[in-house]
Amino acid sequence: MILRFAFYNLFFAILLISTSGCSSISLPSLPSLPWSATAPQPNPTAEALFDEGTAYLNNKKYALAIDRFQKVKAEFPFSPQLVPAELKLAEAYYLNKQYPEAAAAFKEFQTLHPNNENIPFVLYHMGLVYFDQFTSSDRYQKMTEIAKGYFESVVKDHPGSPYAAPAKEKLAKCIEYLSEHEFNIAVFYFNEKKYPAAIDRLEGILRRYRDTPFAVKALYYLGESYRLGKNNIKAVLAYEALIQHYPEDPLAKTAQARVSELSKEKQDPLAMLLKRDGRPAFAVAQKPESGAIQNRSTEAPDRS
Repeated sequence: MILRFAFYNLFFAILLISTSGCSSISLPSLPSLPWSATAPQPNPTAEALFDEGTAYLNNKKYALAIDRFQKVKAEFPFSPQLVPAELKLAEAYYLNKQYPEAAAAFKEFQTLHPNNENIPFVLYHMGLVYFDQFTSSDRYQKMTEIAKGYFESVVKDHPGSPYAAPAKEKLAKCIEYLSEHEFNIAVFYFNEKKYPAAIDRLEGILRRYRDTPFAVKALYYLGESYRLGKNNIKAVLAYEALIQHYPEDPLAKTAQARVSELSKEKQDPLAMLLKRDGRPAFAVAQKPESGAIQNRSTEAPDRS
């Protein structure tokens, strides 16, 4: 029994010495296990991405802003930042002059969020997307027509929004561009001596764009088209309308001179009454014996 107790004491003493002696020895490290590795850094949050995109947008770094807002849409579709990111993405496209992408993004926002408080902003910028693509009044004006429609929507449907006033200004510009375009076409027809075609365009300007600077010019060219088309009665009416509505315009004096000139010319009022613009005058004849007017083309057949 005593020997066994002495053996145990000796064993623990050796174990204690060996343990203390090995404490200074560096042991090889164990391989890292998946569950023991350091946790990776988390991905940027939707809020961080949105803030970065907004900062880039404010600093006019539009391509970087577009990248951040696209990531918010793709990676955080259920975050509170999604809707404002969609709106700012469309704005960044517009400011970067990526007009097709901007139009699609604004249209998508309008479709997904028709009652959003930013709809006036969206409509106004939709108008700008097309308005800014205007190049010349001689070109096809489809873009201007579309822009005009969006600006009209802002002015009519959202008169109390902060975008109503600038939309009204842009709308006036659209109307001016469209009237100038129509006027240029009318002048082209006039110079080609295609007076009926010129008259159609000029009358269209007076019906749709009466408040533009081209209305007075349209009236003058309308008078000239009728005069050169040998319809003095309507020519005088056009000149007199110019004199009445635009008495201070320099063309009013020229119109007055035309009226005085045409008043000295005598035309058959019946021929003018039956004249169809751009078509042959209605043929009339008189029976020598009675002086009654007879339509040659509609003479009643002899039934005897």
